[in-house]
Order: sequence, then structure tokens, then C-alpha cells
Amino acid sequence: VVIDMGSILKITGFAYVPQQVGSNLNLISKYEFYTSLDNIKWSIQSQGEFSNIKNNPIEQVKTFAETKARYLRFVAKSTEGKGQTFSISEINVIEK
Repeated sequence: VVIDMGSILKITGFAYVPQQVGSNLNLISKYEFYTSLDNIKWSIQSQGEFSNIKNNPIEQVKTFAETKARYLRFVAKSTEGKGQTFSISEINVIEK
């Protein structure tokens, strides 16, 4: 998922809110989060997993060192479900 925020912001993290309703949610368990100023050169800011998200599907907050970004790229590396789709209710940034 690539998001154009419309202007350059100083950010220090993001929050992933999984979808709360449905039988085949395919919650994201492992992720990568990148930022870019120009939608060409990308820098990884955070990667890892959302521990125990299957049993506790609440907002997941990840922080990192302050960076400037206009574009965000959120990559789902794996899900809790068996399908190749995933669900997202919200992706929010934490501004400085």
C-alpha cells in the first residue's frame, strides 16, 4: 500500500488498525514500513511483527527516529490467515 500524504511531514511512527469485523480478516502479522520524499527513493523505517495480533486485534503502534516524508509504503510480509489477501481498517502516522 502506498500513500501520498500530499505534503512533507515530520513523522516518528505509524499505527496499524486491523479490521475488526468479518470472518476472513487475514490480519497482518509481519510488515515493513518505508518512507519517501519523491516516491522513487525509499528508506525502511520499521520492520517486524505484530505479536499476538490474532488474539488481540487492536491498534498496533510502531515508532522510529524522526524523519521527513511525503509518501508511505506499508508492506504486508505475512498474515495470520491462509489467503493472499489482508485487511486494514486504518493506517495513521505519528507526527512530530
